[in-house]
Amino acid sequence: MKNTISIFLLLVITALNCKQQSGEEIELSIKTKVGDEQLIVFTTETVGNSAMSMKNEYELKFSVADINENIYTYNLDVIGMKSNSNIGGEVEEFNSYKDVNTMTRDESEMYYELKTVLDSTFKISIDNKGNITKPFHYQSGKPFGDVIVEMAQIQIKLPESKVQIGDEWKNERVNELTSSTIKTTFKLTEVSDDKITISSSSLIDGILGKNNSKGEYVLDRNTCQLIQGKVEMDMSFGGKVVVSTFSK
Repeated sequence: MKNTISIFLLLVITALNCKQQSGEEIELSIKTKVGDEQLIVFTTETVGNSAMSMKNEYELKFSVADINENIYTYNLDVIGMKSNSNIGGEVEEFNSYKDVNTMTRDESEMYYELKTVLDSTFKISIDNKGNITKPFHYQSGKPFGDVIVEMAQIQIKLPESKVQIGDEWKNERVNELTSSTIKTTFKLTEVSDDKITISSSSLIDGILGKNNSKGEYVLDRNTCQLIQGKVEMDMSFGGKVVVSTFSK
């Protein structure tokens, strides 16, 4: 009988603690140190369309090079790229990890087109709330003039004020790859001792009309760095585009 009462009390205390935690307001800000490194795998692929399939994968190494007040400057090395596509039975593949001497003519041509990206170290500056203050540029400071990866999928926009579970915040941006306007509502859905989970719902307005996407991100609670993320969007001609990110 005593054991039953003890277990019951423990469950009540646990439930009360969980309730208190759900109402706790927390500050979400990037908090990293110079020298911190992170390997990110970034994948974009189509699923559910038998007539067309595409998959692109990047392995990226980010390291904190400088911190000036609330601005974080990262070095970026593109470790490798993989891609494969099958459109109407026409198959194309590329893998930068392969020995260039074993590549097909098409593969080697793509390799040399991408060699500058693979051989260079870039910089990008972001404030502590995830806003890009200086886009990708060379070490010299010269603008890169192209988009290496959609950074907003790796470091999402964080709220300006403290939030608790259930709170939402909004962000509007332009996708540099497609020039689409993306209006996103983020929502804090879960908090633990070491992780936070944030859902996203976006309205995308671009050359193919309006579309919607749904996503979820898991961040380190202490640093607000990405642990993993996934966003899905329906394609007008069938299937989905899935963008996945995770930290190795």
